[in-house]
Amino acid sequence: MKLVSYLKYAIPSWWALARSLGPHTRIAVLSTVWSHHSRRSGYYPVAKGLGVALPVDMRLLPARIWRWITGQEPNVAREIALAMRIARCDRLLVIDGDFQCNLIASIRSVTSARIYAVFHQVPGLLSQCLAQFSSPFLDGAVCVARCQMPLVQAVAPPGKTWFVPHGVDTDYFTPGTSRSAQPSVLCVGCNYRDFDTLRRSADVIAEAVPSTLVRLVAPRSLLPPGQDLGRVELLTGLSDDELLKEYQRAWVVLLPLIDSTANNSLLEAMACGTPVVVTDIGGVRDYAGPECGVLCPPGDPQAHAAAVIGLLLNPLRREAAGRAARARAEIFAWPRVQEKIRAILA
Repeated sequence: MKLVSYLKYAIPSWWALARSLGPHTRIAVLSTVWSHHSRRSGYYPVAKGLGVALPVDMRLLPARIWRWITGQEPNVAREIALAMRIARCDRLLVIDGDFQCNLIASIRSVTSARIYAVFHQVPGLLSQCLAQFSSPFLDGAVCVARCQMPLVQAVAPPGKTWFVPHGVDTDYFTPGTSRSAQPSVLCVGCNYRDFDTLRRSADVIAEAVPSTLVRLVAPRSLLPPGQDLGRVELLTGLSDDELLKEYQRAWVVLLPLIDSTANNSLLEAMACGTPVVVTDIGGVRDYAGPECGVLCPPGDPQAHAAAVIGLLLNPLRREAAGRAARARAEIFAWPRVQEKIRAILA
C-alpha cells in the first residue's frame, strides 16, 4: 500500500517535471486548479509556457530514501526545492499565494531561489491570510486588483509589489453569431455573489419586461443553504462549450457582488461582447468601466434592475456596450498578462 500511495503522487510529479524541462528560462511555477473553475477559467493559464510547472502535491522520492539521504522527513517544501534543483530553477512563482503563505515560508527555509506570489483574495480575507507575517517573506508580489496592494506591500520589499490584471482566453470567449430571440439576463458564479440583490432585481426586471429570462449558472452545492432564488432559473452541470453559448446568447450579464478583486465571469462576459451590469465594488473598475454596461452601487437591487432594463429596451446602447466590453477584454488577453509577469520575473 505504501508503494501504491507513493506512485500515485510520484508518477504525476516526475511526469510534470520531465514535460516542463527545456531550453526556456528557469522559472518554476506552483499552481492550483480549483474545482469550481471551468477548464477555461481561473488563473492557471498564466503558467503555460512560463516555466517548469510543479504540482502543489509534488512528491519525487519515497520517505525511506529521503531519510537515508538527508536524515530528514520529506515534506512538500523539500520536494519542491528538490524539483527546482533538478530543473535548475532560480525563481519560483506561486500563483495562488493567498492560501500558500505557510508553504512559501517553508520553501524559503530550504532554498535560496527568489520567490514571487500572486494574490487573488478580497482584502477582508487576504488580511487574515497575511496576519501572521509582519515582515517581507517574498522577493516580489503581484496583485490582481489595486485594492489589495496596501496589504500585500507588507510582505514584499519596497517597490516590489505590482498590479497585473487577471487574464481571459479571448480566443475562446468570443462574441457569438446571434443573441437569443427572447430577452435573457445571465448571472454566472457564486463566489461573493449578492444573491438577495439578484433575486430582488429579477422581480423588478420581470415586471418591467415580462418575457425576460433571468438565469444563474452555478453549482447547486456551492449556493448558500436554503438560498431562495425566486424567479431566477438555476442552471447546473454545464460544459465549457455550453457556458460559452450562454454568454454569447445573453442580452445582458448581471453580476451583483458583495466584494471582488478579479472576476472570471466579468471578464468572460466582456470577452463575449455581452454588456455587463456589475456592482461597483472592490477591483471591478480595474477591469470594467461604464462604457461596458453599467456599474451599480452595492446592495441596491433597484439600481441593478433599472440598469438591466435600460439595456434590454435600448438595442443601440446594448450593442455599443457589447462592443466596448469586447475591446476592453482584449487588454486582458492571457499573452499580454504573461508578458507582464515574465518581465517581473526577469
